Amino acid sequence: MTSSPVSLVLAPGTNLVTGAQTFRGRFGSITSLELDLLEFAAGVYGTDIGILRGYGDDYPRDISLETEVSNVHAFERAREQLEFALHILTRDTWTLSFTPRQGVTEDGSEFPSAREGVVLLFSGGLDSLCAASQLLDGDIPTLFVSHKTHNQVTTRSQVELLSSLGTVYRRRLDSASFTVFGRRHGGMDFPADANRENSQRSRSFLFLTLAALSARRIGYRSIVMMAENGQFAIHLPLSAARMGPFSTHTADPEFLHIMESLLSRLLNIDGFNVTNPFLYMTKAEVVSCISGDMIHAIPKSVSCWRSARLGSIKHCGECIPCLARRIALEHNDLSSGPWNRDILTEDVLGLSAEDEGKRNLIELLEFIAPFTEIPANRNPELVEQFPELINPQIDVDQAIGMYRRFARETTAVLARYPNIQSVSR
Repeated sequence: MTSSPVSLVLAPGTNLVTGAQTFRGRFGSITSLELDLLEFAAGVYGTDIGILRGYGDDYPRDISLETEVSNVHAFERAREQLEFALHILTRDTWTLSFTPRQGVTEDGSEFPSAREGVVLLFSGGLDSLCAASQLLDGDIPTLFVSHKTHNQVTTRSQVELLSSLGTVYRRRLDSASFTVFGRRHGGMDFPADANRENSQRSRSFLFLTLAALSARRIGYRSIVMMAENGQFAIHLPLSAARMGPFSTHTADPEFLHIMESLLSRLLNIDGFNVTNPFLYMTKAEVVSCISGDMIHAIPKSVSCWRSARLGSIKHCGECIPCLARRIALEHNDLSSGPWNRDILTEDVLGLSAEDEGKRNLIELLEFIAPFTEIPANRNPELVEQFPELINPQIDVDQAIGMYRRFARETTAVLARYPNIQSVSR
């Protein structure tokens, strides 16, 4: 059944909080081009969460977004590239249009010349904590950029982790936290929480835009995109049911490549780089790089997709990110709890076929099987099985090697749980 059309009007400063006030407070002013891009990115995010996906064939959406901008010609030149980037990220079809609004176009104001430094997208997750530790170990100037909504669990993790990093490394960290969300306010409507789309596929576009605008203002030219481990950056679907639009593409290498070119062109930044240093590393390998003094902060990080709904315990224990986190930590002989549900100690075979924890675990076991069973000299068979590996920004052999190591790590960790052995046979 085809979903009914939905109309949503977003007014910056009213039912759409864009982060412009934070930007002005952090950098002193905002140009018309910066405001255009910030409001556009916030509008993309607000549209994404404000329009529910359908089911089955209706899961991908056709979205038409009209945005008022002062620098209309700059956005028109980038329109097709913007549409393609959003399609890669969300797997929706985006049709963008830009209408002129009153205001002067940016006059090419001088910004700080390029200097050494990195803008790290600091999400409050385990991978970004590991990246932060590495950057501070290397004494590399770093601006920590975060995006926050009403999810207090994630916001608290960002604050607590930054505090721990500052204490361990004995320095005041440079950070900027941008609040961007939709709300019902000032007579303008916005869907209530229960009626919002929770996949939030466009968040990476917003997050990277915030980082790029910040980098432009302070002269840093390198951005670490969420420092996402290879398992979730390449993000091969665990099963046929998760293929295409049903799988997240948060740090898809092709998306990052497109955004590097797009943001360089739109913001007129030379030497602008968007990188993911963990692209060919498993999550366990990322965790192994964390400074020993920061291990105590790991429990403050958040990996769970459901964290906002769990209350005092941050991790559900049964979603795929929780399972990946557990494998990564236990492979490094680190404590991985507490879990809202300890699925690995349950009688999994005795659970209902509809049980989500059971389904996730079985799909994970079925996913790693080919990387264990098919030898390295038959990599083309894996490419045939996982055509998502055919990507101009992915080194196939490195990616397959990473997934083979992940399969070994998973097998070794799950071998510690007798109940899981009967499932894997």
